[in-house]
Amino acid sequence: MMQRTVEDLISTLEKQIGNYRELKGLVLEERKAIVSNDLRDLSETTSQIGLLVASNNQIEMTRVNLVKRLAAILNLTESNPTLSHIARRLQGSLSAKLMELRRDMISAIGEVQRQNRINAEMLKYCAGLIDSVLRNLVDPVSSKAIYGNMGQAKRRATLASLLDHQV
Repeated sequence: MMQRTVEDLISTLEKQIGNYRELKGLVLEERKAIVSNDLRDLSETTSQIGLLVASNNQIEMTRVNLVKRLAAILNLTESNPTLSHIARRLQGSLSAKLMELRRDMISAIGEVQRQNRINAEMLKYCAGLIDSVLRNLVDPVSSKAIYGNMGQAKRRATLASLLDHQV
């Protein structure tokens, strides 16, 4: 029973690591879409990321249940058993394999987090640029006016008029 549960855990971890590696590729595609200002590709990539994250959440629930089951089989006393606790209690190749998968998982998650931080900063910077441009175009306290065909000030410029194409 324990051997089978450990094998299931190993299989689950390998799937999860594969998902994180696929997620890293999608996050890199997301960055390319941000840089190239391709909103359609950004939207598609974001949808794919959402599906992959949902899949990973299901795999994570399976992983947590397997870890709890192994903790019960091994009589672990920790209230929140981890992969490290289980790997330390096992012997031989199973222990080594779990520790290797743990390292791979930490590395894969770290890479995705790093790329996500970069993408978030890029989006934040882009949003700041857009805000700056809009503030420069329409400053509520400025004396900018919209002129009619007679050269006379027709009305004051507002953000709504710019966005409604009435300029």
